[in-house]
Amino acid sequence: MAAPQPKPENVLFGDWGAFFFNYGEKDELPVGATQGGGSFKYEPEFKEIEYDGSPGDTMGMKRITKSKTQISFKTLEFLDKEKIKNFIAGLKVSEEAVTKDGKTIKYDVIEATERLTKESYLKNVAWVGETLGGDIAEIIVYNALSDGSLEMGFENESEVVPEVTFTGHRDPENIRKVPWKMRILTATEAAKLIPAG
Repeated sequence: MAAPQPKPENVLFGDWGAFFFNYGEKDELPVGATQGGGSFKYEPEFKEIEYDGSPGDTMGMKRITKSKTQISFKTLEFLDKEKIKNFIAGLKVSEEAVTKDGKTIKYDVIEATERLTKESYLKNVAWVGETLGGDIAEIIVYNALSDGSLEMGFENESEVVPEVTFTGHRDPENIRKVPWKMRILTATEAAKLIPAG
């Protein structure tokens, strides 16, 4: 039997994409430049339903008890005042006036409050990319909270590029809905969005 031939049009390129906060919403905001790419992970936790006399894993006797959904990237534009509150949950951005040498100067101040509110959750964080065949792929993580740690490396001849991880959270009013989805817009459908001319 001959090996299956690849279909290049179905290859999804990691570098042909971008990350967004609140993708598709009125307050959509591009994450900006990243370095070293990013990743998406959906990790379901399986539980075997055990029964007397079981010789091992049995079809139909397994269930998913919970899952974790995460999307992450390394951002080059970490100090953007409009975006930084999205990068780490519980941050507050304010201004502080200081007098130095008789002159008043104004700082932008970023502080951790260690308080989470409903506003700490983004509607979504998404990665939108393209296949070689022109299809658009969207991976959208809902009710996203940046609940990882903040770590910045200061190295000679290198940029500071912290990795930011967002975890999708279930809506308590629809607890069974898993907080992510992938959408694929075929090149044919995408062409309908291009103005004729």
